[in-house]
Amino acid sequence: MKGLLKFIAALCITMLTMLVFRALFFTIYTVPNNSMAPLLKNGDRILVNKCSYGLRTGEDIRYGYSRWIKQNLCKGDITAFNYPIDISGSISDNPVYVARCSALPGDTVMVSHEFSLIVPGKNIPVSVTPKNAVLLCNMLRMHEHRNSYICNDKLYIDGREIHSITFDNDYYWMSAIGSYNVNGSGYFGLVPEDHIVGRVVMTVYSTDRTKPFYNCLRWDRFLKLL
Repeated sequence: MKGLLKFIAALCITMLTMLVFRALFFTIYTVPNNSMAPLLKNGDRILVNKCSYGLRTGEDIRYGYSRWIKQNLCKGDITAFNYPIDISGSISDNPVYVARCSALPGDTVMVSHEFSLIVPGKNIPVSVTPKNAVLLCNMLRMHEHRNSYICNDKLYIDGREIHSITFDNDYYWMSAIGSYNVNGSGYFGLVPEDHIVGRVVMTVYSTDRTKPFYNCLRWDRFLKLL
């Protein structure tokens, strides 16, 4: 009886340790499409290091966002982040997307063939133009929680016209690799720092959903480092 109790106690401790380890340091997500192909494929199970940019805490705005031992994102990082448009609840409840970080705060990106944009960041002034006013207004509403609106292609905050604006948060431009581009900032806008989950470090394993279960594993992607 004592041996059984010791076994159950050891099993419970092991499971608890694994849950804590996963919650704090690493987690696994499934790639749902081919937006990052050929680097990542539909069906890949990827390992994300949640400490690569500092451990995120307080992603629910009610408790205040912060990072322990903060590290900066680098261009080219394959980054996991929470979908930046849905702001109905806690950030961590939003779906997780994966894309390449292609522009940092202060960089200039081409939003379309019509206009470019300076990626906003803390203490980085961004000029307001008729072409970027709507994008900036949406960012101010969703992520800066400012009372902003557009009238005649002009940006207003609390009833005052704004010609240049600085943001309280750092933002990043994310890009897809494949032709399926819904995972890029050109589709859903810039990603604020508090939405960043971590860096993708490897493909743990991968399955081809078009094949039968006994032949669906992609062995060439097993424990593949990125």
